[in-house]
Amino acid sequence: MLRSYILLVDDDPEYRNFLSAVFERRTLKVKTAWNGQDALKVVAAEPVRPFLVICDAVMPVMDGFELSRVASRHPQLQNVPFVMMTWYPFGPSIASTIRTTDCWTKPVDPDKAAAYAVNYQKQWLDGVRRSLRTGSSASVEKL
Repeated sequence: MLRSYILLVDDDPEYRNFLSAVFERRTLKVKTAWNGQDALKVVAAEPVRPFLVICDAVMPVMDGFELSRVASRHPQLQNVPFVMMTWYPFGPSIASTIRTTDCWTKPVDPDKAAAYAVNYQKQWLDGVRRSLRTGSSASVEKL
């Protein structure tokens, strides 16, 4: 069975490992990348799209802002909820200026992050179930 995942993008390995562990304790599958360019490679290698992207704002090579712009046109990412994370206090204002579903200020509350991810996984699964009931393969491909 195909199982969707959280795409977690952060250049800080300690923070990336910390959040991965938070999600994995809730039995959520996580794929990680250290920058936006690496994230696109991860997505290309996976048979299903992520149900949620959680991305740091400031990273080398391709930052979260550029990844958000690319994701809005990328066939496997364009309809996927996108959360930007930042240490900077301007974080909440980011969501209104670029394509993001939400913006979190670091340090992220692990319980809130896990609850948020579980909610989006449930929405993704509900969409898959609806598509399977209606027999719409095009809808399943978009998930």
